[in-house]
Amino acid sequence: MLKQRLKAAGMVVDHLIPAENAIDASLSCGTALAQAMLAARSEANLPFATGQDALDHVAEGNAYLVQARRAFVAAHKALAETRDQLGLRERAFGDTSECPDPSQPHGLLDERPRLRGVQL
Repeated sequence: MLKQRLKAAGMVVDHLIPAENAIDASLSCGTALAQAMLAARSEANLPFATGQDALDHVAEGNAYLVQARRAFVAAHKALAETRDQLGLRERAFGDTSECPDPSQPHGLLDERPRLRGVQL
């Protein structure tokens, strides 16, 4: 029974994190678009009102993305509660990164170890 629950939980986690990352990526692209629109108007020395309707739509889309992000944050919390109700709460923590190469200097920022909770 525990093995089946762990497998089911893994299936959900495998899709949750990529979905969260996709929302963040979309929001980043949307804000970059708004910044580019503002910079382009200024660079072209166009009137201040130029492109206001388009900017309104981009801002509205970004607001929806923020709302979607908030919903996924709530879903993540609810899934954690469900995990705990099913008796799958983390009971130990461990490093999921490779062992450091002794020939490399310690403390490289791009090689931070990643920790993950594990069920026992």
